[in-house]
Amino acid sequence: MKKALLFSIFFFLIASQFASNGLAQDNTQLHLPEGAKMRIGKGRANDITFTPDGTQFVVTTNIGIWIYDAESGIEVAFLKQPGQGFGKVAISPDGNTLACATGMSGQGKVQLWDITEGKVITTLPSPVGISSLFFSKDGTILACAGYFGRVHVWELGANNTHMLVTDTKLNERSWDTTRLVELSPDRRFLAVSSEDWQNRNFQIEIYDAANGKQLHTLTGHTRWIKSLAFTSDSKTIVSGDEYESIRMWDPETGLLKSTLKWRRGTSTYSMVFSPKGKFLASGHRDGIRLWHYTTGEGQQRNYSIGKYQNIIDLKKHKDYIYRFAFSPDETMMLSGSKDGTITAWDTATGNEVYTISGHLEGVRAIELSETGGTLTTLNQPYNPPGVFQQRQWDVNTGKLLSTVFSRGLHGGHMVISPDGKTLATHNVSGNCSLWNIETDPPQRVSSFTLEGYPRAGLNVRFAFSLDGAMLAAGGEDHAVHVWSLSDNSRSLQHQFTAKEHTENVWALAFSPDSTRLATGGRDQMFRIWNVADGKTMHTLTGHSWRVNCFAFSPNNQVLASGSYELFLWHVQSGTQLKHIKQHQNAIIQALTFTPDNNILIIAASDGLKLYDLHTDRLITINEDYTSLLKLSTENNMLISGSESGEILIWDWEKVKKRIIND
Repeated sequence: MKKALLFSIFFFLIASQFASNGLAQDNTQLHLPEGAKMRIGKGRANDITFTPDGTQFVVTTNIGIWIYDAESGIEVAFLKQPGQGFGKVAISPDGNTLACATGMSGQGKVQLWDITEGKVITTLPSPVGISSLFFSKDGTILACAGYFGRVHVWELGANNTHMLVTDTKLNERSWDTTRLVELSPDRRFLAVSSEDWQNRNFQIEIYDAANGKQLHTLTGHTRWIKSLAFTSDSKTIVSGDEYESIRMWDPETGLLKSTLKWRRGTSTYSMVFSPKGKFLASGHRDGIRLWHYTTGEGQQRNYSIGKYQNIIDLKKHKDYIYRFAFSPDETMMLSGSKDGTITAWDTATGNEVYTISGHLEGVRAIELSETGGTLTTLNQPYNPPGVFQQRQWDVNTGKLLSTVFSRGLHGGHMVISPDGKTLATHNVSGNCSLWNIETDPPQRVSSFTLEGYPRAGLNVRFAFSLDGAMLAAGGEDHAVHVWSLSDNSRSLQHQFTAKEHTENVWALAFSPDSTRLATGGRDQMFRIWNVADGKTMHTLTGHSWRVNCFAFSPNNQVLASGSYELFLWHVQSGTQLKHIKQHQNAIIQALTFTPDNNILIIAASDGLKLYDLHTDRLITINEDYTSLLKLSTENNMLISGSESGEILIWDWEKVKKRIIND
């Protein structure tokens, strides 16, 4: 650990010169890939933990592992592996080894990192969706639990001679991955939430973590349980539900210790006890409650649960609070919010020490201004959906220019018009809307529903024409809808509705001259429409999975279609020009051509790529998940991003040379 701290001193001394009170200095440019000149967004904070000595803390994200100085909040290191995201994190008692969960499908993994060297030591096969991960007090045991009630306990030996000593899987006929799973610190108890929506029975099942035998069923919640937490001595478990209550239980006996019922509906989305049990923190949509353990008889506060009294309410964040971490000495608490910030608090006073920004979640859309100087990003976090967040950034400096939070706007798929002024959204109620996003908050200017939709939750997809004069939509009604838009009022005039698809419409794109529209989806075929009369020009097949995205070349002659495979088609004749297979399980998310029609830029689940149409050369620029693309050759700028919260601004000339020179 001493070497790690010495390694950090250089970064700390420089960065601390620029730190200001209450706001930590961002240093998001650590570990930029070749050709990238700026990073906007550091990835969603999946987990937070302090080092054993309390001098640093670690934040895991879908793009890598950030290490911060605990006193100042300044970044001191960034660890990553190409294409890897990280979840739960734990640090060994000696501070030398970092354990991180990774892998979200198939087989999960826990990577052990040498913190001093910043390198992976070994990888252990582990449960998927790990929600509990910790070392024993002597550092010889690593325990984790995840989906399906799976528990792994590893005995850590020298020279990577690690032995799996416990492998428990609950005997469940069915399993919903929304269930909460928590392993007690002494590794004796496994707590699993259970939902019976029909009878409004929401309970917690306590199992023997070693053999999977069910010990107790804890009943009493009548609302969806959103959070579980054990005390460090494993003698108490606390549960919080949606709108109604917090309850404390004895996992040994299964008995209810205490119940708090809110006077008005309050949902508890996260809870954690401090290391010595002095504090309990609970996260809600409207802020944080800090609870203090007291041995006194009198309850002096408005709310109490067991011997914990609510002493301070913290209201800094603007969205759900879903992550906490306490320093080992319990003098500092960190809170992570879906508003993209991590705030450090003084637990004695409740004062804010500093706030770290940039840990964005759910980036749904990006748009570059006509001058190329400003980037607009739209965020709406998932599970539960947070508030709509609209940010504007200076792409030359990376400075955040403005942030708009709006609770009235909710949408699944979102598309910004090319001029950056109008937003098209669809929400789970089945309504589609156009919004003026130049106002604060955004103003709804038009609402509509799709003709003949079968039910709410249509999963509607949108596309604007390049001139912003037309809007197309499609979804689970299997139909394609096209409207023209008024410049001033943004009102819609129906052009045509066509019902030739047999499955969900997933992808739509107008040609640059707005005379053609490409649509495709789950029926594994796609169509090219004449926009003027709504008639089909071509019905094309070849994809073995749903058609995920399209792009027309600027000269209107070539259409690219992407899924697990990439196809190139001649627009006028419908002739297949190219068929390029992707890496196994790699899905193309977005496509765009360069203005000279020579290069196709590909955003995919396995990275950012360039394809030379003349030489058939395909190279990978970055191996991280990518789903959003914007190219401005006039400003020498390629912008890539994803829902994970990272947006990279690339030097286009440098990136383009790689496909020429590699």
